[in-house]
Amino acid sequence: MADIIQTRIDPYIQEAQMNDLKPFLGEPLYRDVLTNTSATPNQELLYGKNYIDESGYSIVFNGLIPMLVYYSLARIISNNQINITSFGAVQKVNQSSTPLDIATIKMQVTELRANALSYQTEVKKFLDYYLSAYPLWSYNKACEVQGSGLKFFKL
Repeated sequence: MADIIQTRIDPYIQEAQMNDLKPFLGEPLYRDVLTNTSATPNQELLYGKNYIDESGYSIVFNGLIPMLVYYSLARIISNNQINITSFGAVQKVNQSSTPLDIATIKMQVTELRANALSYQTEVKKFLDYYLSAYPLWSYNKACEVQGSGLKFFKL
């Protein structure tokens, strides 16, 4: 059963790595993290560490993994209602299930992406603070967090 679940979610993890993580880290650092996973700086980047910032505050850094998980989960939620079969694209509907409306799915995906962006902000702070340990880090302004993605307006 675990193999089936892993097979089903792996494509979404790969998409999140290629479309969210790689543009954020930049090609050189992304490649280095994937190829030198045993290096201490990359272990700390992946899995996190506690550190004291320049203001003397203790910071709990959770690493890249939570950011990647939230980006992956957003992709799973937005795409999981459709299954590609040998008979074409289908949506699972039976007596014990009710499909969610698109607005609810969009709201869930927006919340998951906002969580991912929160972790992304923490990753940026960590990389900026430890710039000497990550010489391949070059912040991509195109990946800058632009609010939560929610728009409020008055009628």
